[in-house]
Amino acid sequence: MRRSLLDILVDPVERTPLSLTVKATGPNATVLEGTLTSATGATYEITDGIPCFVPADEQQKTATSFGYKWKRRDTYESPAVQSEWRRWLLEKYFDGSEASLHDLLGSRPRRLLDAGCGSGGSAIALFGDLLHHHLYTGIDISEAAEGCRQRFTERGIPGTFMRCGIDAIPESLGEFDIIFSEGVLHHTDSVRKSIATLASRLRPGGHFLFY
Repeated sequence: MRRSLLDILVDPVERTPLSLTVKATGPNATVLEGTLTSATGATYEITDGIPCFVPADEQQKTATSFGYKWKRRDTYESPAVQSEWRRWLLEKYFDGSEASLHDLLGSRPRRLLDAGCGSGGSAIALFGDLLHHHLYTGIDISEAAEGCRQRFTERGIPGTFMRCGIDAIPESLGEFDIIFSEGVLHHTDSVRKSIATLASRLRPGGHFLFY
């Protein structure tokens, strides 16, 4: 986690600032292990560079099952799976048109939120190397967010990653040009509420890709 994130992260319940206790650091003084603490003493762990704001409620079952699924990289990283995955996503969102994908992203850096990023598989499959030119934020309630950060690092793609639910995205992250949520919303407690919450984070004229 970049230390600059402390300027925008808040307690997801109290909406108050957090203090940071660092336990281990990585390259460029990034925080690999540590604890975020609210004014009332609530704590949120940073593990492998990912701050975790996931509450211990019924959504924890979803977090556990999908965390396990996306850790099994051998099940989806073969060239054959990756090729078909991309073909399917491109057809679903852009009628198979590479030109339409490029038109969406445009020539300037876009702020892209991947809501329910998992291990980053869908975003990497669909947007690929184009992600190098945009500002990616990936959130997930499961440990797969750690895998997402790892896969982006392996490809040299910058990004911001955190463990939290759709209803706990820090307001200080602002609005996004593109919100991408692939195969996620029907796993939330309320699809309607999740769509409304994400739509409120979309800038005027932005694009919301979800399935």
